Amino acid sequence: MLAKTTPLTKTLRIRLINDLGQPLKMSKYRLEVDKQMFEGITNNEGILQHDIPAGAKTGNLILDKKLLHTSEKNTDDMKIENWSIGLHIVDSMAPGDQIAGAQARLNNLGFFASKEIQEQYDEQTKRAIQRFQTAHPPLKVTGTIDQETKKRLEEVYGS
Repeated sequence: MLAKTTPLTKTLRIRLINDLGQPLKMSKYRLEVDKQMFEGITNNEGILQHDIPAGAKTGNLILDKKLLHTSEKNTDDMKIENWSIGLHIVDSMAPGDQIAGAQARLNNLGFFASKEIQEQYDEQTKRAIQRFQTAHPPLKVTGTIDQETKKRLEEVYGS
């Protein structure tokens, strides 16, 4: 009888976009997961992909360039800082028309639907959906996941 084996790794795939909805192409990053450090460059779609330890639940992503530049006080100098993102890693994502799937995608895209992914449609989730719809015309701003919003959310997210 063959013993069932558990995979040692799983694939982490993240699409990074800026506040204008454009992919962060060819951007250097560092990724720390379970005290292991990975480095790489996003592809032309803004996607980073790495095999990480199978049991990993959290991590930290550090981009070498901040998405927004800030001016130093009382000078004309621009300060560029590293940008750090805490990651909550899930094994699979619900479809985009389910509340948990929409929350996960919205959170990952920076629309902050909820602190923890849950199957609960609340005011914070509604506002996040509205912000996404506003950012992606000609979607109707309803705060609900209709077919057009689901389709656009999955297109922008990459799945």
